[in-house]
Amino acid sequence: MRNVGIIGAGISGLTAAYTLHQANPALALRVFEQSAVAGGKLHTHVANGLTIETGADSFLSRKPGGMELVQALGLADKLQGRQPQHARTYVLRNGALHDLPSGLSGLVPADLGALETSTLLSPAAVARAKQEPSIPAELPEGDMSVAAFMTQRFGADLFESMIEPLLAGIYGGRADLLSLAATFPQLRTIVETHGSLTKGLQAAAPKKVSDVPPFVSFEGGMRTLIDALLAALPENTVAYNTAITTVAQAADGWLLTKADGTQEQVEALIVATAAPVAGRLLAAESAQLEAALQAFPYGSSAIVSLAFEAAEISLPVGYGYVSPRIEGREAIACTWTSQKWAGRAPKDKVLLRLYLGRYGDDVTQKSAADLLTIAQEELQETLNITANPTQQHIQRWRNAIPQLHLGHPQRVAAVQTQLEAYPTLALAGAYFNGVGIPDCIRSGQAAAEKIDSN
Repeated sequence: MRNVGIIGAGISGLTAAYTLHQANPALALRVFEQSAVAGGKLHTHVANGLTIETGADSFLSRKPGGMELVQALGLADKLQGRQPQHARTYVLRNGALHDLPSGLSGLVPADLGALETSTLLSPAAVARAKQEPSIPAELPEGDMSVAAFMTQRFGADLFESMIEPLLAGIYGGRADLLSLAATFPQLRTIVETHGSLTKGLQAAAPKKVSDVPPFVSFEGGMRTLIDALLAALPENTVAYNTAITTVAQAADGWLLTKADGTQEQVEALIVATAAPVAGRLLAAESAQLEAALQAFPYGSSAIVSLAFEAAEISLPVGYGYVSPRIEGREAIACTWTSQKWAGRAPKDKVLLRLYLGRYGDDVTQKSAADLLTIAQEELQETLNITANPTQQHIQRWRNAIPQLHLGHPQRVAAVQTQLEAYPTLALAGAYFNGVGIPDCIRSGQAAAEKIDSN
């Protein structure tokens, strides 16, 4: 094989290109990116001393994929963890901020005794949660929603007040639709093995504590990862402002048609875009593959970053708060960026970031003025901030967050079945096995491995 085309220069597409280049430096690679910059949803906006993330602000270091790539790119010395002096997270409930209870293992309250001191939960909610070890382990056949599973184990009050808002912060969706098999299959395994989540977590052998913090970013922002991937590729690998409209099999590979009408042929192809986009690109080639790709649901969100004079506002110690769906607010969460990460704002400024839009509500249709109003009203009602921001940045992500709903494993399997007919075609993206950065990295690597093996 002499050349490979990759559509999409997000983290999945660039990882695929990097993986192929490392395996075969002589391979000609061409990454087609419709916008003027690479990175997709990973982008860091720097202006007037502020470092603003327009997408993910960190990744989970203990999930396979991320740290391995960081090490390979020589970026380990540029990693940063959250500022430990501000280590505190809140949940907004009934209009007030409550400390997130300690003793969590991911989403699971592994230390049920720690719930007793929580102001977030009523005595009745704590009592119900403490029954988890004695709740029968019988689970329905097949998949179930994360909401149904967690409610069965810990009760509705704890789920709605604590677990649901944490889930929304990860997936931006509805827990009653999220597939347990696609998101947290290990939790079901723990219950089936030990009869209880808390019993299973307590029985697990203590793991060696890594020196790397659980959530990490880079001193210069997440853009650092994208820049390092680009620097590791041959010059001019990425063709910017180059939209591909259709792809079709040719005698010796794949024929790509660009928006300007010109065409380019490659021997193998990786499509690293959102599932619906990939479906449209491949529609002329396979109606079945298009239908399988169009079956993945997506959600929308908006991120509003605001800077204030530090002298004009006062924040509690902490990283920010999450807001449960039952609060009925448009804001899912608010991160106190300048307290969470060092070096994101000058000493005399405070940088905050609000996540707006719940699944089913396309917040990206709102005007910038409306989004700004929603953000400022949220800050006034929750943090008593009435000052005007000195800087603002609004980022809309329309139909950008894949939803791992019930039936997700079957949707992935349907795509994989269709791809068996195309040994020189691979797909990559967040819609396969997870929305986190390590998941996207592994998706890109898997696509590259398929192409490299054919």
